[in-house]
Amino acid sequence: MTTDAGADVPELPPSQCNPSLTLEAATTVIATSNARFAGITRDELTIAWTSGGSVFVADRASTAEPFGPPQAITSDAAPDGVALSKDGTYLVAVGADRRSFLPFEREERTGSFAAADASPFASLVGRLEDGESLGDPVFVNTEVVLLYSVFGKDPDTMRLAARTSMYGTFFPTSTLAFDELRAQGTKRRRPTGTGDDFQTLFYWDEVTETEKLARLHGTEELISVHDLGPHPWAQANATCTRIYFGTPIASATTK
Repeated sequence: MTTDAGADVPELPPSQCNPSLTLEAATTVIATSNARFAGITRDELTIAWTSGGSVFVADRASTAEPFGPPQAITSDAAPDGVALSKDGTYLVAVGADRRSFLPFEREERTGSFAAADASPFASLVGRLEDGESLGDPVFVNTEVVLLYSVFGKDPDTMRLAARTSMYGTFFPTSTLAFDELRAQGTKRRRPTGTGDDFQTLFYWDEVTETEKLARLHGTEELISVHDLGPHPWAQANATCTRIYFGTPIASATTK
């Protein structure tokens, strides 16, 4: 990480997300005490959460309106975040065994989700070694780049995978092998969201029990890390003008 005065810092355009932003108390969006905020679309019109092994989503027509009644997607998921497409019609959860991804899709935002083809994730699942698990899926800008975790052996747990189209096969592309993102024993740094420009990475730090915001130069360098406090699972809207996050109580109940 580049921190010393006079050190070479990559020349980057201004980050979409303020790398020194602060988070304050938020209005409760999900009024369920045992729920874990799992994700929101960039346009803020579809929100997802988990409760136990179940995944729920709710939609709204505009950001000025409350979210409508929840739709239960599956009861066989791990209590992790989920990856949501920009238009709210595609969702990827983590299987309860933590050795699979569970994709779901619907034709339009007002429709019901159904199980989708899981073969695009077969390459990622097939590379798992004994004792390794999957977690924390996050789409980076579009649904062709996936940020996720592989944990259990290698302390460098944050991974990136890419595919050529929405229904293509994901293949691993790189590991975010930075000291600040490495696991310490069983405590991990878990990706929760990114800015659209991928200069900023939100992650829940189990070591310090705080949310962090890292500024990246792609996969080449981690420039800075900013502590956002006890506000887990943070995700930004498309313009990074509004941040959604969970509660420490919810994070304490997740694995």
